[in-house]
Amino acid sequence: AFFRKYPVHRLAASLARHADSHGELLRAIAGFDDVIATQSDSDELINSETTHHLRWCEFHDSLRWPVYVPTFAMKKNLNWMQKTEDLAHIAFDPLGSREASGFLMRPGPYIWTLRDMLEARDTRRGERMHGVRKRGFFDPAEPHVGLGGSIHISSLAEPAAHWCKKGGIIEASFQETTFDSRFLDSVENGTLSAGEVVRASIRPWCNTHTPTVFLGSLSSHMRELVLQATPSVLRSNPSRYCFFNPTLDGPLGATATQEWSQLCKLPEFAGTG
Repeated sequence: AFFRKYPVHRLAASLARHADSHGELLRAIAGFDDVIATQSDSDELINSETTHHLRWCEFHDSLRWPVYVPTFAMKKNLNWMQKTEDLAHIAFDPLGSREASGFLMRPGPYIWTLRDMLEARDTRRGERMHGVRKRGFFDPAEPHVGLGGSIHISSLAEPAAHWCKKGGIIEASFQETTFDSRFLDSVENGTLSAGEVVRASIRPWCNTHTPTVFLGSLSSHMRELVLQATPSVLRSNPSRYCFFNPTLDGPLGATATQEWSQLCKLPEFAGTG
């Protein structure tokens, strides 16, 4: 996404007239130094408050690009946080606590100028990923928007998302996409139910190399930060987005409890995501 400090249609019209080649596109963008772009994957969600500030606030002339949006790493749904340790050595929290820092994703999202991306001919996704786990790699003086700006919901525990990811990305193994006999029998016998679909596809994160932590076990301050970072549409409509934001009284209530992770002790789940 990208936007300017005044209505974007003026920029869009200019690009439409001058987009015959990359060189002409660069010339078309000349003079649009305040056009900014977000660099993020589709499961990295910058909340509306942060976007509002980026859209309307004035940038200091001394600002160094890119601007980092501290992003909480979530796994499966909004009840589970992934320990990353990417930035655990830096206290982003104004209160001095490093609790939140252990769950931040170093790769982004980032805010760049659109000119940077056009000149680089890519989204600059990897620009800040190298050496991510090296202590001190992140400069504490590097500009960022503060905690609570974004979340990353990876490996969403939703049937279609689960099967598409397991069978549609290069890092997934064929074995992980295999349906168990119980599921296949229900399909063949015409007895497939919503409950069986959930059982076969919605499973806890059991990878011990990148473990998860139940959000409810963390401090109230940490829970408030995650709530602030969560897009308002997910906060306000848990029943509509039951896979993203399952509640105890909803159909997926089991995934909103710390006990859900106990399934990882079963052989069929051990070590998997």
